[in-house]
Amino acid sequence: MTLPLTLLALLLGGGQARPVQVPPAKAAAPATVTAGPDTELARLRARYVGKEVWVYGDAPLHCYTKNRVVDISGPFTEPVRVVGLQRWSGTVSRTRRVLPELPIKNALLLRVRPPDSFKEGSWGMAGDSASLRPLEGTGCREFLLPFVNGADMLQFFSLTPPDAAMRKALAPFHKPDNSASIIGLSHQQVLWLRGVPDEPRGNLPTILQAPAWMWYGPPGYGDFVFHFQNDRVVKVEAPSAMP
Repeated sequence: MTLPLTLLALLLGGGQARPVQVPPAKAAAPATVTAGPDTELARLRARYVGKEVWVYGDAPLHCYTKNRVVDISGPFTEPVRVVGLQRWSGTVSRTRRVLPELPIKNALLLRVRPPDSFKEGSWGMAGDSASLRPLEGTGCREFLLPFVNGADMLQFFSLTPPDAAMRKALAPFHKPDNSASIIGLSHQQVLWLRGVPDEPRGNLPTILQAPAWMWYGPPGYGDFVFHFQNDRVVKVEAPSAMP
């Protein structure tokens, strides 16, 4: 004969049946998010590190050292050596001619080593800016430059040197008695001569198709504007003379 479980418990335990203890369920382990590889950084390292690049517009490159920003300039025909590239997880700032500093999050920091032909030019005090401090070095023979991404780098550097036709077209502008005219230059020639404009903004192929390029002048005195037609400069506007 089979006894009911309740009766069997009373006979063996001498009392009421104890409730079955169910062990509490274990809490689920928190999900772990693993950052994937920085494919952009790897791709750009392969493209730039250990290579020579040519700077559009004779630079200037901006070196931050000892709370000051120094312009480093040299001939556009001389290459600059790229010796490293890293990703900065915080925010750094890029100094600009007239515009306020440009804050860049998760910036790409390119370490460059200019040749001896590049010299220190004008400089300004930058203070102890937290967003500039990641760029600080002991000198300007090797320093860091911040970029937003690979497309941003393409606006500053060429991986190929200016060809013979470009060097010949721009040679008169680098003579001490420079009297050459901007009128008639192409977008590419202006890029090598002056660098990328402040306006318009965008990727380099788009900028090279724009009908006008502008660099901001001193506040209240106007701007530098080059007007293009059929890929040639046809008109130049310059800021009014300062008192």
